[in-house]
Amino acid sequence: MRYPGRFIYSLIPGIVGLFSIDFNTTHSSLQANGTLYQKPVDSADIIIDKYINALGGKEKLESIHSIYMEGSLLVRGQKISSKTWIINNTASRSESVNTGFTQWSIVRADSAWSYNPRRGQKFPEPWPLDRIKIARFGLDIAGPLVDYKKKGFTVEYKGIEQIEGADTYKIEEKLNDTITKTFYIDPDSYLIVRERSKYTTPNRVNYSNNDYSNYQKTAEGYIFPMEIGNLKYSKIEINIPIHNYLFIPKK
Repeated sequence: MRYPGRFIYSLIPGIVGLFSIDFNTTHSSLQANGTLYQKPVDSADIIIDKYINALGGKEKLESIHSIYMEGSLLVRGQKISSKTWIINNTASRSESVNTGFTQWSIVRADSAWSYNPRRGQKFPEPWPLDRIKIARFGLDIAGPLVDYKKKGFTVEYKGIEQIEGADTYKIEEKLNDTITKTFYIDPDSYLIVRERSKYTTPNRVNYSNNDYSNYQKTAEGYIFPMEIGNLKYSKIEINIPIHNYLFIPKK
């Protein structure tokens, strides 16, 4: 498993409070001398609180009003550049350039469009409603775990599960009847290392996985994973002015 840099660990308040609650579940592992050590496991809410603290705290996350991200990924040996703009809970635009063609998608709370000239599109095409309902959750920059109860979501601690040979806390979150997310959280850094999403539509069930790594701190003190799957970010800017024309579906 790829773990975040050392500065992440300096932002976490050690294991204060780890043994101050009544745990109903334990995580067993062998100590160096071969004896069995029962490591207590946190409840879902405590794990989520520690995850939020690892990212700088709820107030820090909720201070993000807009974000711009720039990066690239390799697909079959071809480098594809990527740019994303998000205004919190309002709108997002993602662009990528592949073999000289620029394609994009725009998501707003009530509508969305995409344009891909490599597929022969002449004009932006609107998305169906079921796809919009899924995509608009991505407008929440802080993420679905922050204030999940106020947002109407439910969570459940599902125990310990190994990701690439390392233990993680498994938290399952239900956003609605059609969307469920499962987060795998590192028990030392309390940062997410994998997110698995399940989307149920009238015709099929879709799954997607995202691995998060290389967490870094921005100049403003925000912490983000600089690698999500094979996408590597080279720039993240917070609370910069973003013009509304970016969210108008024009060719």
